[in-house]
Amino acid sequence: MTAAADRPLLGGEAAEEDGRTTLITKHKVRALLAPLDRLPAARKTKAFRSHVLSAAQKDFGDLITLTARDEPQVLLRNTTPVAVLFPADPSALSSDTVA
Repeated sequence: MTAAADRPLLGGEAAEEDGRTTLITKHKVRALLAPLDRLPAARKTKAFRSHVLSAAQKDFGDLITLTARDEPQVLLRNTTPVAVLFPADPSALSSDTVA
C-alpha cells in the first residue's frame, strides 16, 4: 500500500487537523482519505460503516478494498467521526452518497 504523503494514515492527523486529502493505492485499487467536509453525508454515522481508528489499523487494506467498491468508510476517534475513506474515482459514488 502506498500513500501520497509520508504521514501516518490512521492517526487521523492529515485528514482531521490539516484538512488534507490523501490518495491511497493498494495494488490497482485507489481510495481517498479525507476530512469529513469532503463527504458531508459521512457525518451521519449510521449512513456508512464506521470504524474506530485503533481497530481500523489492522484492517486498513480491507477497508480500502470495500471503499473501492463504492462503500465509503467513516473513521472515528472514539465515537466522533474524524475522516472518511471514499473511492478515488468520483464516478464510483452514487448521488445518494454525496448528498
